[in-house]
Amino acid sequence: MIYRNALHTDCEEILFLNNKYYQAFLNDEKEKGFLKNQFSLDQIQALVQQQEIVVAEFQNKVIGYYLTNSLFETEEIKKRKIIVRDLVLKGKIKDAKYCFLTQAVVDKPYMGKGVAKELLRNLKELVKEKFDFLIGYIDIENLNAKEAHLKSGS
Repeated sequence: MIYRNALHTDCEEILFLNNKYYQAFLNDEKEKGFLKNQFSLDQIQALVQQQEIVVAEFQNKVIGYYLTNSLFETEEIKKRKIIVRDLVLKGKIKDAKYCFLTQAVVDKPYMGKGVAKELLRNLKELVKEKFDFLIGYIDIENLNAKEAHLKSGS
């Protein structure tokens, strides 16, 4: 398994995984994991350009990715920014550089093998100068994502 920063040549494979697990959400096939945020090819290319995606590669194929999204603001990101700002103003958390959306995908055959944990370690290293904290959201129904994050200690 190779873990590395995403390249422009990876964008189509990242998009494929993003669409696959977004479709799982749309089709209510949530038992294998799912995503609620879909990205376009242009958006993925922009995130790669900004160095905000790491990939796991096995036998010359991208089998997983982890990304931060500082470029494309969604309604969910706006809500998270308000919550964080309020917590900072109340002194509950420190004022710092926050990333308000992360997304991880590991294709089903590779789940449970520590890939997500290693991707997160690589992502933190990649974006350590941009962000002090990464904020992710796990849907209560996404048991695979919940289990992966608990195992990785994130």
